[in-house]
Amino acid sequence: MRPSAAALLILSLFLSSCATLSTIGRRKPEKAIPLKVLQEAPEGATVGVYAVSMRSGREIASYNADKLLLPASNLKLLVLYAALDLLGPAKNFKTEFLLDDSLNLYMVGFGDPSLLASDLYMIAERIKAFGINRIMDIRVSESFYDTIRYGPGWMWDEGPHPYAAPVSALSLNRNVVEVWVRNTETGPVAEVVPATDFVRAAVEVVPAESLDKVEVERNFDTVNHITLRIPEDALDFEPHV
Repeated sequence: MRPSAAALLILSLFLSSCATLSTIGRRKPEKAIPLKVLQEAPEGATVGVYAVSMRSGREIASYNADKLLLPASNLKLLVLYAALDLLGPAKNFKTEFLLDDSLNLYMVGFGDPSLLASDLYMIAERIKAFGINRIMDIRVSESFYDTIRYGPGWMWDEGPHPYAAPVSALSLNRNVVEVWVRNTETGPVAEVVPATDFVRAAVEVVPAESLDKVEVERNFDTVNHITLRIPEDALDFEPHV
């Protein structure tokens, strides 16, 4: 029986695919990488790629594979894998709320990164449901973690970014605050949201020719102080209180 045209076509495609996969490993490393990856790399960037087949374990592509580079956000993949392997997908991070006989409320953190201010309103409603209408004092504990706030490889200039928030066993709103600037009759004023005395913000107005955008400064050594440097031509909005 003669094979049908469709069968021949499928066989041809299969053989072509196998030939392509078998020859990739023998190509020069530079040609094994899609040209688009190299073309879209930022100017001055160093690109390193190493791809392995999940089925065979064979190298598919390699470019600067042995060059030492900072892993940057690629490290998140390893952290995610380690968390799933060691903690499991059903792991829940908890925050304990304890009440003593003197009606002092204790918040004990165990590393929950998702605790929000809205969750505290829900906790308050639950406490009220027990017939407790007054709290004498609120005390917090982050002793479940050590006192090291930043990773050893974090860059000194990453302070202003929300992904570089200090590490804590008790975090609220991802340990991030917003800073709003109001233009008043006496000049710009910075406000921290949510309002807190722990974090202070200041505004520094600079000549427009020396700065073309708003800059945020927060050093790791002065975590509770934020400085916004604003070009003077960016303050053309109406003052309000």
